[in-house]
Amino acid sequence: MKYMILLAGVLLSVLGACTRNEDITPDASEGSRTQMAFNVSVPGELEGNLFREGDEMGVFILPEGGGEENSTDNYNTRLVYESGEWKSEAALYWLSNEAGSRVEMIGYYPYRLEAGKELLSLQVEADQTGEGCRNSEFLWGKTTLTKGELGAPQTAEMRHLTSALVFHVRIDNEFSGKDKCIDNLRVKSYADGWLDCLTGEVSLKENPRWLAPYRMEVPDSWDDETYVCRISPQQYEDMEFLTFQWGDKSFSKDFTCLFEAGKVYQFTLQISDAPSLVLDSQMPIEDWQEEQHTAEMEKYQMGDPWPDADNVQGYVVRLRKGSEPGLVVGIPPEDMYQMIVPERYGEVMDSKQNALQSINWTENTGSNNMLEMRMQFGDLSDFPGFNYCASLGGGWFIPTLDELSWFFYEFFYMDSNLKKERVEWWQTHISSGTLRAFTSTLYFQWEEGREFQLSFLDETTYEVSFPYTSLRTYWSRVLPFRYY
Repeated sequence: MKYMILLAGVLLSVLGACTRNEDITPDASEGSRTQMAFNVSVPGELEGNLFREGDEMGVFILPEGGGEENSTDNYNTRLVYESGEWKSEAALYWLSNEAGSRVEMIGYYPYRLEAGKELLSLQVEADQTGEGCRNSEFLWGKTTLTKGELGAPQTAEMRHLTSALVFHVRIDNEFSGKDKCIDNLRVKSYADGWLDCLTGEVSLKENPRWLAPYRMEVPDSWDDETYVCRISPQQYEDMEFLTFQWGDKSFSKDFTCLFEAGKVYQFTLQISDAPSLVLDSQMPIEDWQEEQHTAEMEKYQMGDPWPDADNVQGYVVRLRKGSEPGLVVGIPPEDMYQMIVPERYGEVMDSKQNALQSINWTENTGSNNMLEMRMQFGDLSDFPGFNYCASLGGGWFIPTLDELSWFFYEFFYMDSNLKKERVEWWQTHISSGTLRAFTSTLYFQWEEGREFQLSFLDETTYEVSFPYTSLRTYWSRVLPFRYY
Protein backbone atom coordinates (compact mmCIF):
# COMPACT_ATOMS: atom_id res chain seq x y z
CA MET A 1 0.00 0.00 0.00
CA LYS A 2 0.98 3.48 -0.48
CA TYR A 3 3.44 5.02 2.17
CA MET A 4 1.84 7.99 4.04
CA ILE A 5 3.90 10.93 5.37
CA LEU A 6 2.97 11.26 9.05
CA LEU A 7 1.47 14.31 10.69
CA ALA A 8 3.91 16.40 12.70
CA GLY A 9 1.63 16.85 15.73
CA VAL A 10 0.95 13.75 17.81
CA LEU A 11 -1.44 14.48 20.66
CA LEU A 12 -1.08 12.51 23.88
CA SER A 13 -4.29 12.64 25.89
CA VAL A 14 -3.50 12.12 29.55
CA LEU A 15 -6.57 11.26 31.58
CA GLY A 16 -6.75 11.15 35.37
CA ALA A 17 -8.35 7.70 35.35
CA CYS A 18 -7.36 4.06 35.10
CA THR A 19 -8.98 3.71 31.68
CA ARG A 20 -10.28 6.10 29.08
CA ASN A 21 -13.93 5.44 29.86
CA GLU A 22 -13.92 4.75 33.58
CA ASP A 23 -14.19 7.38 36.34
CA ILE A 24 -12.32 6.55 39.51
CA THR A 25 -12.45 7.85 43.04
CA PRO A 26 -8.97 8.32 44.49
CA ASP A 27 -8.04 6.51 47.65
CA ALA A 28 -8.02 9.15 50.36
CA SER A 29 -5.66 7.18 52.57
CA GLU A 30 -2.27 8.69 53.34
CA GLY A 31 0.33 8.05 50.65
CA SER A 32 -2.11 7.13 47.88
CA ARG A 33 -1.48 8.61 44.44
CA THR A 34 -3.63 9.20 41.38
CA GLN A 35 -2.84 7.14 38.32
CA MET A 36 -2.58 8.44 34.77
CA ALA A 37 -3.69 6.64 31.61
CA PHE A 38 -2.37 7.56 28.17
CA ASN A 39 -4.24 7.55 24.90
CA VAL A 40 -2.35 8.54 21.74
CA SER A 41 -4.36 10.04 18.90
CA VAL A 42 -3.47 11.68 15.61
CA PRO A 43 -5.64 14.53 14.31
CA GLY A 44 -6.95 14.37 10.78
CA GLU A 45 -7.42 11.66 8.19
CA LEU A 46 -4.30 9.68 9.10
CA GLU A 47 -5.62 8.64 12.50
CA GLY A 48 -4.78 4.99 13.09
CA ASN A 49 -2.00 4.94 10.48
CA LEU A 50 0.77 6.38 12.62
CA PHE A 51 1.35 3.45 14.98
CA ARG A 52 1.08 -0.31 14.57
CA GLU A 53 0.39 -3.21 16.88
CA GLY A 54 3.42 -3.84 19.09
CA ASP A 55 5.03 -0.40 18.63
CA GLU A 56 6.73 0.94 21.74
CA MET A 57 7.26 4.44 23.12
CA GLY A 58 8.83 5.75 26.32
CA VAL A 59 7.46 8.18 28.91
CA PHE A 60 9.07 10.19 31.72
CA ILE A 61 6.92 11.78 34.46
CA LEU A 62 9.23 14.26 36.22
CA PRO A 63 8.89 17.09 38.74
CA GLU A 64 8.48 20.51 37.18
CA GLY A 65 11.94 21.70 36.22
CA GLY A 66 13.21 18.17 35.61
CA GLY A 67 14.50 15.42 37.84
CA GLU A 68 16.69 12.37 38.19
CA GLU A 69 15.79 8.70 38.09
CA ASN A 70 15.34 8.53 41.86
CA SER A 71 12.85 11.43 41.83
CA THR A 72 10.04 9.48 40.19
CA ASP A 73 8.66 6.00 39.72
CA ASN A 74 8.00 6.73 36.05
CA TYR A 75 11.46 7.21 34.64
CA ASN A 76 11.51 5.87 31.07
CA THR A 77 8.37 3.76 31.42
CA ARG A 78 7.64 1.61 28.37
CA LEU A 79 4.23 1.81 26.66
CA VAL A 80 3.12 -0.76 24.07
CA TYR A 81 0.54 -0.14 21.35
CA GLU A 82 -2.10 -2.87 21.61
CA SER A 83 -5.59 -3.04 20.11
CA GLY A 84 -5.57 0.62 19.16
CA GLU A 85 -4.36 2.10 22.47
CA TRP A 86 -1.19 2.58 24.45
CA LYS A 87 -0.78 0.30 27.46
CA SER A 88 1.85 0.92 30.11
CA GLU A 89 4.01 -1.83 31.57
CA ALA A 90 3.90 -0.03 34.93
CA ALA A 91 1.30 2.26 36.49
CA LEU A 92 1.81 5.94 35.66
CA TYR A 93 1.33 8.33 38.58
CA TRP A 94 0.87 11.99 39.20
CA LEU A 95 3.63 12.99 41.60
CA SER A 96 1.12 14.70 43.89
CA ASN A 97 -2.60 14.33 44.51
CA GLU A 98 -2.94 18.05 45.10
CA ALA A 99 -5.05 19.85 42.49
CA GLY A 100 -2.92 22.35 40.61
CA SER A 101 0.30 20.39 41.08
CA ARG A 102 2.49 20.28 37.99
CA VAL A 103 4.69 17.68 36.33
CA GLU A 104 6.76 17.50 33.19
CA MET A 105 5.71 14.75 30.81
CA ILE A 106 8.33 13.68 28.26
CA GLY A 107 7.32 11.25 25.53
CA TYR A 108 9.49 9.83 22.77
CA TYR A 109 9.22 7.20 20.05
CA PRO A 110 10.45 4.52 19.56
CA TYR A 111 11.30 3.18 23.03
CA ARG A 112 14.95 2.72 24.05
CA LEU A 113 16.13 1.13 27.28
CA GLU A 114 19.06 3.55 27.57
CA ALA A 115 16.92 6.71 27.29
CA GLY A 116 17.68 9.25 30.02
CA LYS A 117 21.12 7.74 30.64
CA GLU A 118 22.88 8.36 27.33
CA LEU A 119 22.26 10.01 23.99
CA LEU A 120 19.90 8.15 21.66
CA SER A 121 20.89 7.55 18.05
CA LEU A 122 18.45 8.98 15.51
CA GLN A 123 20.16 7.22 12.62
CA VAL A 124 17.73 6.73 9.75
CA GLU A 125 17.99 3.46 7.88
CA ALA A 126 20.13 3.35 4.76
CA ASP A 127 17.66 1.08 2.97
CA GLN A 128 14.28 2.81 3.08
CA THR A 129 12.82 0.94 0.10
CA GLY A 130 10.44 -1.01 2.36
CA GLU A 131 9.85 -0.75 6.09
CA GLY A 132 13.07 1.25 6.41
CA CYS A 133 11.25 4.52 5.71
CA ARG A 134 8.73 3.93 8.49
CA ASN A 135 11.46 2.68 10.82
CA SER A 136 13.30 5.98 10.33
CA GLU A 137 10.56 7.87 12.20
CA PHE A 138 11.56 9.51 15.50
CA LEU A 139 9.28 11.62 17.75
CA TRP A 140 9.86 13.61 20.94
CA GLY A 141 7.89 16.07 23.07
CA LYS A 142 7.82 17.66 26.52
CA THR A 143 4.83 19.39 28.13
CA THR A 144 4.18 20.76 31.60
CA LEU A 145 0.89 19.26 32.84
CA THR A 146 -1.29 20.66 35.60
CA LYS A 147 -3.39 18.28 37.66
CA GLY A 148 -7.02 19.32 37.53
CA GLU A 149 -10.28 17.69 38.51
CA LEU A 150 -10.30 13.92 38.29
CA GLY A 151 -10.91 12.79 34.72
CA ALA A 152 -10.18 16.17 33.12
CA PRO A 153 -8.15 15.55 29.95
CA GLN A 154 -4.55 16.67 29.62
CA THR A 155 -2.75 16.97 26.29
CA ALA A 156 0.86 16.97 25.26
CA GLU A 157 2.44 17.16 21.81
CA MET A 158 5.33 15.31 20.20
CA ARG A 159 7.20 16.55 17.14
CA HIS A 160 9.15 14.96 14.32
CA LEU A 161 12.93 14.83 14.66
CA THR A 162 13.70 14.03 11.02
CA SER A 163 13.16 15.76 7.68
CA ALA A 164 11.09 14.19 4.90
CA LEU A 165 12.19 14.46 1.27
CA VAL A 166 9.78 13.84 -1.62
CA PHE A 167 11.09 13.50 -5.18
CA HIS A 168 8.58 13.94 -8.01
CA VAL A 169 10.14 12.26 -11.05
CA ARG A 170 8.77 13.55 -14.35
CA ILE A 171 10.07 12.43 -17.72
CA ASP A 172 9.84 14.76 -20.70
CA ASN A 173 7.18 13.74 -23.22
CA GLU A 174 9.72 13.70 -26.05
CA PHE A 175 11.35 10.70 -24.37
CA SER A 176 8.15 8.62 -24.22
CA GLY A 177 9.79 5.93 -26.32
CA LYS A 178 12.54 5.44 -23.75
CA ASP A 179 12.51 3.81 -20.34
CA LYS A 180 10.05 5.74 -18.16
CA CYS A 181 11.54 4.61 -14.86
CA ILE A 182 14.80 5.67 -13.29
CA ASP A 183 17.02 3.25 -11.39
CA ASN A 184 19.17 3.32 -8.27
CA LEU A 185 18.01 6.68 -6.92
CA ARG A 186 20.20 7.47 -3.90
CA VAL A 187 20.35 10.42 -1.47
CA LYS A 188 23.63 11.37 0.24
CA SER A 189 23.40 11.94 4.00
CA TYR A 190 26.43 13.40 5.77
CA ALA A 191 25.41 13.20 9.43
CA ASP A 192 23.14 11.44 11.94
CA GLY A 193 21.23 12.96 14.83
CA TRP A 194 21.72 12.10 18.52
CA LEU A 195 18.98 12.97 21.03
CA ASP A 196 19.23 14.00 24.67
CA CYS A 197 15.87 12.56 25.68
CA LEU A 198 15.50 14.74 28.80
CA THR A 199 16.09 18.07 27.06
CA GLY A 200 15.09 17.38 23.46
CA GLU A 201 18.41 18.71 22.19
CA VAL A 202 19.65 17.03 19.00
CA SER A 203 23.32 17.04 18.04
CA LEU A 204 24.86 15.84 14.77
CA LYS A 205 27.72 13.43 14.24
CA GLU A 206 29.39 13.07 10.87
CA ASN A 207 28.56 9.81 9.09
CA PRO A 208 28.54 10.06 5.26
CA ARG A 209 26.44 7.36 3.59
CA TRP A 210 23.93 6.78 0.80
CA LEU A 211 20.21 6.33 1.46
CA ALA A 212 17.86 4.36 -0.82
CA PRO A 213 14.41 6.06 -0.79
CA TYR A 214 11.01 4.38 -0.78
CA ARG A 215 9.35 4.23 -4.21
CA MET A 216 5.63 4.86 -3.78
CA GLU A 217 3.46 2.15 -5.28
CA VAL A 218 0.99 4.83 -6.37
CA PRO A 219 2.86 7.89 -7.72
CA ASP A 220 1.48 11.34 -7.03
CA SER A 221 -0.58 12.86 -9.82
CA TRP A 222 1.56 14.24 -12.66
CA ASP A 223 4.50 12.05 -11.61
CA ASP A 224 6.00 9.14 -13.50
CA GLU A 225 7.47 8.03 -10.17
CA THR A 226 7.44 9.40 -6.62
CA TYR A 227 10.12 8.67 -4.02
CA VAL A 228 10.16 9.44 -0.28
CA CYS A 229 12.92 9.26 2.31
CA ARG A 230 13.82 10.62 5.73
CA ILE A 231 17.11 12.14 6.78
CA SER A 232 18.52 13.71 9.91
CA PRO A 233 18.23 17.52 9.67
CA GLN A 234 21.48 18.88 8.20
CA GLN A 235 22.87 21.56 5.92
CA TYR A 236 24.17 21.10 2.38
CA GLU A 237 26.49 23.69 0.83
CA ASP A 238 26.89 22.84 -2.86
CA MET A 239 27.46 19.21 -1.86
CA GLU A 240 26.76 15.94 -3.64
CA PHE A 241 23.12 15.19 -2.87
CA LEU A 242 21.48 12.85 -5.38
CA THR A 243 22.50 10.17 -7.86
CA PHE A 244 20.44 7.99 -10.21
CA GLN A 245 20.55 6.06 -13.44
CA TRP A 246 18.36 6.49 -16.49
CA GLY A 247 18.85 4.05 -19.29
CA ASP A 248 22.58 3.48 -19.69
CA LYS A 249 23.58 6.84 -18.16
CA SER A 250 24.40 7.81 -14.57
CA PHE A 251 23.72 11.27 -13.16
CA SER A 252 24.75 13.15 -10.02
CA LYS A 253 23.28 16.35 -8.59
CA ASP A 254 24.83 18.74 -6.06
CA PHE A 255 22.60 20.91 -3.89
CA THR A 256 22.52 23.67 -1.28
CA CYS A 257 19.80 23.57 1.38
CA LEU A 258 19.17 23.53 5.13
CA PHE A 259 16.86 20.66 6.05
CA GLU A 260 14.93 21.25 9.28
CA ALA A 261 13.17 18.73 11.51
CA GLY A 262 9.43 18.31 11.05
CA LYS A 263 9.39 19.69 7.52
CA VAL A 264 8.80 18.08 4.15
CA TYR A 265 10.85 19.19 1.15
CA GLN A 266 9.39 18.56 -2.29
CA PHE A 267 11.65 18.32 -5.32
CA THR A 268 10.94 17.93 -9.02
CA LEU A 269 13.47 15.72 -10.78
CA GLN A 270 12.88 16.45 -14.48
CA ILE A 271 14.36 13.71 -16.66
CA SER A 272 15.82 14.66 -20.03
CA ASP A 273 19.21 14.56 -21.72
CA ALA A 274 20.24 17.13 -19.09
CA PRO A 275 18.16 16.31 -15.97
CA SER A 276 17.32 19.10 -13.53
CA LEU A 277 16.55 19.07 -9.79
CA VAL A 278 14.43 21.88 -8.34
CA LEU A 279 13.24 22.41 -4.75
CA ASP A 280 9.56 23.26 -5.21
CA SER A 281 8.42 23.79 -1.64
CA GLN A 282 9.12 23.27 2.04
CA MET A 283 6.48 23.25 4.75
CA PRO A 284 5.49 21.53 8.00
CA ILE A 285 4.62 17.93 7.33
CA GLU A 286 1.03 18.27 8.53
CA ASP A 287 0.40 21.24 6.20
CA TRP A 288 1.76 19.31 3.23
CA GLN A 289 -0.33 16.25 4.06
CA GLU A 290 -3.52 18.31 4.26
CA GLU A 291 -2.66 20.12 1.02
CA GLN A 292 -1.99 16.86 -0.81
CA HIS A 293 -5.17 15.27 0.43
CA THR A 294 -7.36 18.25 -0.46
CA ALA A 295 -5.82 18.70 -3.91
CA GLU A 296 -6.22 15.05 -4.86
CA MET A 297 -9.77 14.81 -3.55
CA GLU A 298 -10.93 17.85 -5.52
CA LYS A 299 -8.92 17.45 -8.69
CA TYR A 300 -10.86 14.79 -10.59
CA GLN A 301 -14.42 13.71 -11.30
CA MET A 302 -15.51 10.34 -12.68
CA GLY A 303 -14.55 9.98 -16.33
CA ASP A 304 -12.06 12.87 -16.32
CA PRO A 305 -8.96 12.46 -18.50
CA TRP A 306 -5.80 11.62 -16.59
CA PRO A 307 -3.48 13.36 -15.93
CA ASP A 308 -5.17 16.17 -17.91
CA ALA A 309 -6.98 16.94 -21.15
CA ASP A 310 -3.75 17.98 -22.91
CA ASN A 311 -1.99 14.70 -22.19
CA VAL A 312 -4.64 11.97 -22.02
CA GLN A 313 -3.09 8.70 -20.85
CA GLY A 314 -6.28 7.30 -19.37
CA TYR A 315 -9.50 8.12 -17.55
CA VAL A 316 -10.51 8.27 -13.89
CA VAL A 317 -12.89 5.39 -13.15
CA ARG A 318 -12.77 5.38 -9.35
CA LEU A 319 -12.39 8.47 -7.17
CA ARG A 320 -10.08 8.78 -4.20
CA LYS A 321 -11.86 8.24 -0.90
CA GLY A 322 -10.04 9.03 2.32
CA SER A 323 -6.71 7.23 2.23
CA GLU A 324 -7.91 4.87 -0.55
CA PRO A 325 -6.38 5.76 -3.93
CA GLY A 326 -8.41 6.45 -7.04
CA LEU A 327 -8.20 4.28 -10.16
CA VAL A 328 -7.31 5.16 -13.76
CA VAL A 329 -7.97 2.92 -16.77
CA GLY A 330 -5.62 3.37 -19.69
CA ILE A 331 -6.55 3.38 -23.35
CA PRO A 332 -5.98 -0.10 -24.82
CA PRO A 333 -3.59 -0.01 -27.80
CA GLU A 334 -4.69 -1.28 -31.17
CA ASP A 335 -1.64 -3.56 -31.34
CA MET A 336 -1.76 -7.13 -30.06
CA TYR A 337 0.96 -8.45 -27.75
CA GLN A 338 2.26 -11.85 -26.73
CA MET A 339 2.71 -12.88 -23.13
CA ILE A 340 6.12 -14.37 -24.03
CA VAL A 341 8.06 -13.83 -27.28
CA PRO A 342 7.19 -17.01 -29.28
CA GLU A 343 10.63 -17.61 -30.77
CA ARG A 344 12.19 -17.39 -27.30
CA TYR A 345 9.49 -19.29 -25.43
CA GLY A 346 11.54 -22.43 -24.76
CA GLU A 347 14.64 -20.52 -23.69
CA VAL A 348 12.64 -18.19 -21.43
CA MET A 349 10.82 -21.05 -19.72
CA ASP A 350 14.08 -22.97 -19.23
CA SER A 351 15.99 -20.04 -17.74
CA LYS A 352 13.28 -18.02 -15.98
CA GLN A 353 10.54 -20.45 -15.02
CA ASN A 354 11.63 -20.72 -11.37
CA ALA A 355 11.65 -16.94 -11.01
CA LEU A 356 8.26 -16.67 -12.72
CA GLN A 357 6.77 -19.35 -10.49
CA SER A 358 8.11 -17.59 -7.37
CA ILE A 359 5.70 -14.70 -8.03
CA ASN A 360 2.36 -15.26 -6.29
CA TRP A 361 0.26 -14.40 -9.34
CA THR A 362 -3.07 -15.51 -7.89
CA GLU A 363 -2.76 -13.71 -4.53
CA ASN A 364 -0.86 -10.56 -5.51
CA THR A 365 -2.49 -7.41 -6.78
CA GLY A 366 -1.76 -6.50 -10.38
CA SER A 367 0.42 -3.66 -9.15
CA ASN A 368 2.52 -6.05 -7.06
CA ASN A 369 2.80 -8.50 -9.96
CA MET A 370 4.17 -5.70 -12.13
CA LEU A 371 6.59 -4.60 -9.42
CA GLU A 372 7.88 -8.15 -8.94
CA MET A 373 8.41 -8.56 -12.69
CA ARG A 374 10.53 -5.42 -12.69
CA MET A 375 12.49 -6.59 -9.65
CA GLN A 376 13.02 -10.12 -10.97
CA PHE A 377 14.03 -9.28 -14.53
CA GLY A 378 14.54 -5.54 -15.03
CA ASP A 379 14.46 -5.94 -18.82
CA LEU A 380 10.94 -7.09 -19.78
CA SER A 381 11.54 -7.44 -23.52
CA ASP A 382 10.87 -11.21 -23.29
CA PHE A 383 7.37 -10.39 -21.99
CA PRO A 384 5.84 -7.99 -24.56
CA GLY A 385 2.55 -7.41 -22.71
CA PHE A 386 4.31 -6.39 -19.51
CA ASN A 387 6.92 -4.49 -21.49
CA TYR A 388 4.22 -2.40 -23.14
CA CYS A 389 2.70 -1.63 -19.76
CA ALA A 390 6.12 -0.63 -18.39
CA SER A 391 6.67 1.67 -21.38
CA LEU A 392 3.72 3.79 -20.22
CA GLY A 393 5.65 4.84 -17.12
CA GLY A 394 5.83 4.03 -13.43
CA GLY A 395 2.62 2.91 -11.75
CA TRP A 396 0.87 1.23 -14.69
CA PHE A 397 0.02 -2.45 -14.30
CA ILE A 398 -1.98 -5.32 -15.81
CA PRO A 399 -4.91 -6.08 -13.45
CA THR A 400 -5.72 -9.52 -12.09
CA LEU A 401 -8.88 -11.54 -12.70
CA ASP A 402 -10.25 -10.61 -9.26
CA GLU A 403 -9.50 -6.91 -9.71
CA LEU A 404 -11.19 -6.81 -13.11
CA SER A 405 -14.20 -8.80 -11.96
CA TRP A 406 -14.82 -6.38 -9.10
CA PHE A 407 -14.11 -3.32 -11.23
CA PHE A 408 -16.60 -4.28 -13.96
CA TYR A 409 -19.30 -4.96 -11.37
CA GLU A 410 -18.58 -1.71 -9.52
CA PHE A 411 -18.41 0.42 -12.66
CA PHE A 412 -21.28 -0.99 -14.73
CA TYR A 413 -23.70 -2.58 -12.29
CA MET A 414 -23.46 -1.34 -8.71
CA ASP A 415 -25.50 1.83 -9.30
CA SER A 416 -28.53 0.82 -11.37
CA ASN A 417 -29.24 4.46 -12.28
CA LEU A 418 -25.89 4.78 -14.07
CA LYS A 419 -25.87 1.58 -16.14
CA LYS A 420 -26.77 3.16 -19.47
CA GLU A 421 -24.54 6.18 -18.93
CA ARG A 422 -21.54 4.02 -18.00
CA VAL A 423 -21.95 1.69 -21.00
CA GLU A 424 -22.15 4.68 -23.36
CA TRP A 425 -19.07 6.25 -21.75
CA TRP A 426 -17.05 3.03 -22.03
CA GLN A 427 -17.98 2.51 -25.68
CA THR A 428 -17.00 6.11 -26.46
CA HIS A 429 -13.71 6.31 -24.56
CA ILE A 430 -12.35 2.77 -24.14
CA SER A 431 -13.77 0.23 -26.59
CA SER A 432 -16.85 0.32 -28.80
CA GLY A 433 -17.07 -3.46 -29.25
CA THR A 434 -15.98 -6.66 -27.55
CA LEU A 435 -12.69 -6.19 -25.72
CA ARG A 436 -10.34 -9.10 -25.15
CA ALA A 437 -7.15 -8.55 -23.15
CA PHE A 438 -4.59 -9.94 -20.70
CA THR A 439 -5.00 -10.37 -16.98
CA SER A 440 -2.00 -10.93 -14.72
CA THR A 441 -3.57 -14.03 -13.17
CA LEU A 442 -1.06 -16.50 -14.59
CA TYR A 443 -0.05 -20.11 -13.96
CA PHE A 444 3.47 -20.58 -15.29
CA GLN A 445 3.71 -24.07 -13.81
CA TRP A 446 0.94 -25.10 -16.22
CA GLU A 447 1.94 -22.64 -18.96
CA GLU A 448 -1.54 -21.12 -18.83
CA GLY A 449 -3.10 -17.80 -17.97
CA ARG A 450 -6.47 -16.07 -17.80
CA GLU A 451 -7.68 -13.45 -20.23
CA PHE A 452 -10.90 -11.48 -20.08
CA GLN A 453 -13.55 -10.93 -22.74
CA LEU A 454 -15.95 -8.04 -22.18
CA SER A 455 -19.00 -7.45 -24.36
CA PHE A 456 -22.36 -5.71 -24.08
CA LEU A 457 -25.67 -7.48 -24.61
CA ASP A 458 -27.65 -4.24 -24.77
CA GLU A 459 -27.34 -0.61 -23.72
CA THR A 460 -27.34 -1.45 -19.99
CA THR A 461 -26.01 -5.01 -19.69
CA TYR A 462 -22.43 -6.25 -19.87
CA GLU A 463 -21.08 -9.78 -20.03
CA VAL A 464 -17.56 -10.79 -19.00
CA SER A 465 -15.77 -14.13 -19.06
CA PHE A 466 -12.26 -15.19 -18.02
CA PRO A 467 -11.21 -18.16 -20.19
CA TYR A 468 -7.90 -20.01 -19.85
CA THR A 469 -5.37 -19.53 -22.61
CA SER A 470 -1.95 -20.94 -23.52
CA LEU A 471 1.02 -18.75 -22.63
CA ARG A 472 2.91 -20.15 -25.61
CA THR A 473 0.51 -18.99 -28.31
CA TYR A 474 -1.48 -16.22 -26.64
CA TRP A 475 -1.86 -12.86 -28.41
CA SER A 476 -4.07 -10.12 -27.04
CA ARG A 477 -4.46 -6.44 -26.25
CA VAL A 478 -3.47 -4.82 -22.96
CA LEU A 479 -5.90 -2.86 -20.77
CA PRO A 480 -3.57 -1.02 -18.36
CA PHE A 481 -4.61 0.35 -14.98
CA ARG A 482 -2.93 2.58 -12.43
CA TYR A 483 -3.79 4.24 -9.14
CA TYR A 484 -3.64 7.96 -8.47
